[in-house]
Amino acid sequence: MIRQLFSGWIGLGILFAGGFPGSALRAADFGRGDGDGSGAIESSDALRILHYLFRGQGPLECEDAADADDSGALDLTDPITILLHLYLGGPAPPAPFPACGSDPTPDPLDCRYFPACPQSCEAAAQPLLCALEGDGLLCPGGVVALKGVNFPRDLNLFEARFRGPSAALLGAPLSVEFPPDPDPRDGLDSRLEVLVPAGLESGLLELFAGGLFAGAAGYRACPMVYGFGIGADGKRDTLEDPARDFGEPEISVATVFLYGINFGQDMEILLEDGQGSRALITQGNFQVLPDRLESGLQSLRFNLVGVSLAIRSPRDNIRVTIRLHEFRSNTVVLPIQQPSDSAPDKPLGPVVNGVILPAGVRGGPIRLRYSFYDRPIEMSYQMLFEWTADGGKSWHPALSKEDDPESHGTRLVVPGQLLFDSPAGLLPSGGALKTFTWDALKDPRLFQTLVDTGRRQQPIHFRVQAKAEFAAPGRSIPDLGLLFETPPLAYFDLGERPGDPGEALRQAEYAEEFESTFGADAAATTALWGPPFNPGLLAGKLDPRPAPAFGAGTFDLVLGPSSPRPDNLIGEFYRIDTARLRITHEATLHFDRGDVQVSTPVFPIGARPNPGEGSGEFHLRALTIAAGMEVRAAGSRPLVVKLSGEGLGEGDLVFQHGGTLLASGQAGAPAEMGPGGGEPGAGGEGVLGAGEGGGGAAIILTGTGGPGSLLA
Repeated sequence: MIRQLFSGWIGLGILFAGGFPGSALRAADFGRGDGDGSGAIESSDALRILHYLFRGQGPLECEDAADADDSGALDLTDPITILLHLYLGGPAPPAPFPACGSDPTPDPLDCRYFPACPQSCEAAAQPLLCALEGDGLLCPGGVVALKGVNFPRDLNLFEARFRGPSAALLGAPLSVEFPPDPDPRDGLDSRLEVLVPAGLESGLLELFAGGLFAGAAGYRACPMVYGFGIGADGKRDTLEDPARDFGEPEISVATVFLYGINFGQDMEILLEDGQGSRALITQGNFQVLPDRLESGLQSLRFNLVGVSLAIRSPRDNIRVTIRLHEFRSNTVVLPIQQPSDSAPDKPLGPVVNGVILPAGVRGGPIRLRYSFYDRPIEMSYQMLFEWTADGGKSWHPALSKEDDPESHGTRLVVPGQLLFDSPAGLLPSGGALKTFTWDALKDPRLFQTLVDTGRRQQPIHFRVQAKAEFAAPGRSIPDLGLLFETPPLAYFDLGERPGDPGEALRQAEYAEEFESTFGADAAATTALWGPPFNPGLLAGKLDPRPAPAFGAGTFDLVLGPSSPRPDNLIGEFYRIDTARLRITHEATLHFDRGDVQVSTPVFPIGARPNPGEGSGEFHLRALTIAAGMEVRAAGSRPLVVKLSGEGLGEGDLVFQHGGTLLASGQAGAPAEMGPGGGEPGAGGEGVLGAGEGGGGAAIILTGTGGPGSLLA
């Protein structure tokens, strides 16, 4: 059977932040201080560690190697140790250095993969992953073969985890075989095939066999585009003809942002207009931005100034595809108009500027979330979704699941405007967030594809078009063709097929969203469905203990000055990031080569979990802001800190504040009047779904030198 694969909404899109319970980790050999595993200590190693500590860019394949001072913890002293050794004659890192070796001192850090010290499969006594077949470029819905020794024969004993910078996704083990072994002395030659999950990022494939860590191998994931933005801020609704002579103030009308994952500087960007003209944005002419969006997506920016394309008036599309060697990404479509037709009162036509697919391996109905806008909003559209399992050679209409309460269906779909806020935080550009649900279980074309190919797993791409249904008088929209093509989805079918009932595959743990009776199996659950007059509701036992009003925090957090204070410390403060729910210590250190900004995670880390993570809050037992210490709060979410005071004595203080807490907002966006006008409101000029808000609040909470006070 396929373990943890569900025929429901949830599928196998499971994220892991830690190890499997009870798993024994076999550490790889490494070289200390070589943070990127290149085989030599360089300044790039210190930079790699700094990015991990301060920007959350991970994972570190070998934490032991990054622990340059062998303290057993990753902190600011590790990159400093490397820089002192390289440039100021400081001591060399402790063993193992410079040759590969194991960690001589026990600590909680691990090393699962170190490219410069490859694992040896000779005379291995336990299951061990030796290599991945192919060029190491993995795409969702494809199959990757893992070569190793001593693999178990029971497929259910395998866990294949694809760990990227944001999270880890489980693949689906498909088959295990044992090729003829030319040398039995080095262990039983083994080969495992795994279905690659959707949404994976470049990183490590970690294999577990029978609960034991069986090695890891690095891989690169295919670039995938989930959305785009136009203009210097990504908020324009259309491009203008890039062939004309731009002045500096107008250059933003030809700026493009792509949002996705697995972007690199070695890619190329292919452009094609509606007339068949093509252009190429080559390496060095675009920029992959270093900071990720709140959703975890990367941003790529380029400009079309000087690009020669044939533009049709009043509206055309530019198709954009990323090329990496022989690989081609999904295609997104950018709207473009002649300057005379791009004014706010000129009709634009439908634009789909983002689609988010479910991650992992999926079965059952599939929900696609997409953002959709027009200018002005004067008509509704019929949304045409199609799918392909053969890379685009043949496309089939996607059967809509009309009874899904979250689906907007395919008829009378009304777009939004770019003034609308970022849809659900998924993409930074605006538009109305819509949902289409593909009823894969009842789609006859999918059933036929499964039978014809003889495979339950399929790489599924979707594409979407829009047809005008009810338009304003005198308004017409030409057929614009493709509006968006999605990255691939990893689909695995668990249904009945001729000669293959699939019963064994469904003998697995089942996950239910507890929203309806869909998929309910009385023989496989002890849940009670009811009441009888409303079978769509689930009746079950509730936790008699109410959620604590002041949170469930157990950690006492002290935000104080560095101790001991480094001699080269120029300044320091603490940053509270409400979007990512992280608290970091920010310091500026002076070196002969210049000042360095250093950020160190403070909470939550390791043994300091945040019980309020799921509710978007900080849960602590007690909080102290030391005298004179500055704390800056920023982020798109409100700042909520709950202090439980659990177990503290009557005289113990739960909150002590002697510093300064800064929490400054931002001014609202300017309003754009709709076609029917609007009345001014308290937040500015009214507009459908948006408006000009008031100035952002600047709140300063200070207690320096006396009792705390609130100034606004």
